[in-house]
Amino acid sequence: MMVADGIENVEQQARPVNVLLVVDDDVINRLGSVVRHLCVGMIDEAVLMTILLKTDSRRSRDMLGPSRVFSLPDRHWYQRRYSADDVLDLIGIERPQVAHCMSSALARWVRGWVMEWRSSLVVQMTNLDDVSQFHGLNSCRRTVCLAATAGIEAAAVSRYPGLKDQIRVVPLGIPAQSEPACFACPDRLPAVVISVPLTRHCGLDMVLK
Repeated sequence: MMVADGIENVEQQARPVNVLLVVDDDVINRLGSVVRHLCVGMIDEAVLMTILLKTDSRRSRDMLGPSRVFSLPDRHWYQRRYSADDVLDLIGIERPQVAHCMSSALARWVRGWVMEWRSSLVVQMTNLDDVSQFHGLNSCRRTVCLAATAGIEAAAVSRYPGLKDQIRVVPLGIPAQSEPACFACPDRLPAVVISVPLTRHCGLDMVLK
């Protein structure tokens, strides 16, 4: 029995984590590069990433690249709201262990489904509007907030003191070193991967610097 339980635990640990990334047009316009980096960064991880796009926008779909993107068809006012099971059936996935919402407004949109799925909720806070709209989201099974700056973290903790242990500061972008380190290992060649249009003000000069 102990051996069987051990094998079952190993199998459960080996299974990929099912993550639902929730975005909308506003998020894509402001944080399109961040969302793309999240999707690309999960390719080599044990993560099954599915993107739920709140509005069925072709432009937003194209900006997300080769990802599994789904949106829910609009329902008229006289039809009932999509249930948690309806959403999973339409998207064609199993219950997500994690729902990662790129704004507090999106977290409020999916909160009811997340509670029924008993999923962990990750809320991205990139501005003070996310802080103000977070009210009531802490009722989910487990909620973690990712603040883009220390200032946003301080604002969130000030408004929701009980949130202190559930918030992490995760800056957007790549942290810069105090000095170049690309030649620290002589057998490695430095490389730069750019995912933005090469325009005059794209910031490539700062990356190379």
